[in-house]
Amino acid sequence: MNQQKADIQTKTTIQSIGHDRIDYQFYDPQFFKTIDKLKEISNNQDIELISLKELVVEGRNSLTGGATPLGAAYLTDGILFIRVQNVRRTGLELSDAVYIAKQMHEGELKRSQLLPNDVLLTITGVTYGIASVFPNGIGPANINQHVVKIRVKQNEILPDYLALYLNSEFGRSQTDRNVTGGSRPALDYTSIRGLQILRPEISGQERIVKAVKEIRQEAAEIKQHIEQLESSYDKIFLDKLGFRLPEEPKVKNFLTQLQEEDRFEVKWHYPFYEDVINRIKVSNSRKIESYNHELKYGASLCADYVSETPFLRIENLKRNYIDASDLQYVPNSVYRNEINNLYLQKDDILIARSGSVGLCSYVPEGFENYVYGSYIIRLRLLDKHILPEYLSVYLNSILGKLQFDKQKTGSSQFNINISQIRDLWIIEPDGILQYNIAKDMFDLVNEVNSLKTQYNKKLKQADTLFINMLQEA
Repeated sequence: MNQQKADIQTKTTIQSIGHDRIDYQFYDPQFFKTIDKLKEISNNQDIELISLKELVVEGRNSLTGGATPLGAAYLTDGILFIRVQNVRRTGLELSDAVYIAKQMHEGELKRSQLLPNDVLLTITGVTYGIASVFPNGIGPANINQHVVKIRVKQNEILPDYLALYLNSEFGRSQTDRNVTGGSRPALDYTSIRGLQILRPEISGQERIVKAVKEIRQEAAEIKQHIEQLESSYDKIFLDKLGFRLPEEPKVKNFLTQLQEEDRFEVKWHYPFYEDVINRIKVSNSRKIESYNHELKYGASLCADYVSETPFLRIENLKRNYIDASDLQYVPNSVYRNEINNLYLQKDDILIARSGSVGLCSYVPEGFENYVYGSYIIRLRLLDKHILPEYLSVYLNSILGKLQFDKQKTGSSQFNINISQIRDLWIIEPDGILQYNIAKDMFDLVNEVNSLKTQYNKKLKQADTLFINMLQEA
């Protein structure tokens, strides 16, 4: 078939199905099952199935996004500026909040000013389709272009109910279908307005929201415990090691020193970093290069979900452990030569060399047939002069992170190389203390992971309850 005939046939096929999209995602059977389920619930329970656009208040700014300040010039105070990473299914996460000037809030971003009970929906990136309600009591706020505000008729639909619905399988199936953009997913406003919403009576919405919020509150308490434990990692480690950090200065001027040096990053010359490293040096310490070791880069391979050799990516690395829940594979027949020297052994340490630079995962038994990708460096101790578990804990502590932070290079994408890793200083206590520190810190990691499992179960329980209550409304 020549190209002209192929183009005509393709165009005819597209026209016959009534859309100009031919990607599989748009015709995923799961979407049509969801729509059938919505219609079934609507008919059986006498619940209205309505487009979101019918529930939005009138006005051009009732469903709109914001913009990012030129050069992403955020402030440390001013008007709260909400970005994609702040919008979570469980509510707004503002621990890394940034701010913009009042002049911008009231000027070029006036249309995207937030009011309490606005529903926020992420529309771009891998976390598209997540909804949260902007609550009372925060004060004035605005959003960037990757988030839209949805201002609804609250006498017809509760904002909390709408957020729960959009985050449910009923909402996700629709946003998954309508997203476009390949490597940079995005939802357009037309698709958002066309989302089909099951709308019970207000009293029914209130019952659903109340029941789901009770479970969500239990999940929030578990999450708070997780955050407390994770934030205690460095303090517990330093206390057990008997190491005291110097006081960190608040303001420093490095201009004179920078003019005399060949590296111009502030962190390279920051006195706090130097003070910490000097304290490490005068402890019983040595560089990684002094150990009998091997450091080896991973390989850039095309992975899938059906081949035979497990392939670890940087996403699988967690602090002191490997998360194999989303595992990809590479074919032996294609990459036999490339992966021959990449198989893991017990007690290896995998180090992220890009992105989350310095994040280390200890390799336990059971991963001997795994290989790893190009953004990972494998550290293998060829003798056990230092316990690998302790070394992993140390590198993940503030003493390791500060050195990784000082050594890494780059601007928009930081990296670290093998020679820089060899230059890291390690405090080496006696073997018994190494063992005790490693055991206690791994116990902490295991406790956190157990709580995360409980947390995810609670969220799933809340999602299931939402769907069940809709079906029984």
